[in-house]
Amino acid sequence: MRIAKIFFLIAVFFTSLCVFSQENGFVPFVSSIKTSVKGSQIKILWKDASNLSGEKYRVYRSTERIGDSSFSSAILAGVVGEDVEFFIDNPPESGAYYYAVLVVDEYGTEYQIFIPFRNTSISPIEINVEQAQEEITPADVLSFSAKAEEKSVRLSFKASRSDRNLVIYRSTKPFTSPSSIESATKVTEIASSETSYTDYPVPGIDYYYAIADELSTEITFLAGKNTILEPVKIALERTIISLPETPGSNLREAPLPNFTPSVGRSAKEDMPRRQAISDKTEKSVKNIISSLPVFRPVLPSPELLPEERDTSLAGTAASLRSVVSNMTKTNDWEPIELQLYNLLATTSDKDIEMRVYFYLGQALFFEGKREQALLSFLMAREAYYLRTKKWITAILNPEALSQPLSQ
Repeated sequence: MRIAKIFFLIAVFFTSLCVFSQENGFVPFVSSIKTSVKGSQIKILWKDASNLSGEKYRVYRSTERIGDSSFSSAILAGVVGEDVEFFIDNPPESGAYYYAVLVVDEYGTEYQIFIPFRNTSISPIEINVEQAQEEITPADVLSFSAKAEEKSVRLSFKASRSDRNLVIYRSTKPFTSPSSIESATKVTEIASSETSYTDYPVPGIDYYYAIADELSTEITFLAGKNTILEPVKIALERTIISLPETPGSNLREAPLPNFTPSVGRSAKEDMPRRQAISDKTEKSVKNIISSLPVFRPVLPSPELLPEERDTSLAGTAASLRSVVSNMTKTNDWEPIELQLYNLLATTSDKDIEMRVYFYLGQALFFEGKREQALLSFLMAREAYYLRTKKWITAILNPEALSQPLSQ
């Protein structure tokens, strides 16, 4: 049996190398045909024939292996142009199907040659159209509610199907239209067979929740069905912590560095006197300045710590992850700042505090509160020295991160 299989493969190989016709010489054909199924569709992949231009490819479907004797019963499923190298078929009914891809040259000649493994599939691919259509039908959410508890929010829901995945969203704004999801935080995905979920949001913030099937696109939000009308909030247990305010201007300025008046003389006599420079010197200075490259500031981009990649986080750590998950694509930093301050007020975990200070520094930085941002980064530097270094540099010495403009 094994020897017969080897001879069959050798025959196929030499057939694919030596395919000619008496009239036209070499006969073009595709290679590496592959099939796969997803839902109610079958995808056919192949490699185009070489040394051709302007050709097309006809994809045939049949319930039996396609060859010279069975080609007449094959059905044309579709036609694609060159360089496409795939076709997605939608069989009208369930069954097991074979496929073949034939070349049609620029003159309309179809080359009816069938080579297993190359341009014809040798194994059928099965599809259950009815089941596939049932699987892609989104589940309806029949009821939904949210209740704030001591340190969490308890969500209760019921779906019309038990074999789908649902997505839970959280936002500081009500869910009123499909676009509301764009500004919301994706809390989790959960099986529709479940009926409850416990969330750990940041305390002290009003939150709205919504739930929908993962395949839902145009969602109509209805209070009590798939969203809530009134926000829920976890009460703060401790006083909100805030960073020191920027030092006022009434503080005494530092004296001149390295300035020691001579004994027996007044400080005024030791002060350098302003002297005029010659026109020639002034012109030389201007020429030097004009020849220097012009720099533009390069601000750091918002960044997340590796710890936030852990999707199994719970409690305060999960709350922090949900707060900062959209940092890399937001321009609204004030709500993030408030939520991070509230997290500082409710956690005693040293590691989480360091992470909160790191993110708080970024929020304050992009709000233009550079002095307070500096204090936050200094607090986080103990745990994240290298990561905070560039942010501290951007505050104290932004020229070090500048790049010259192209001339």
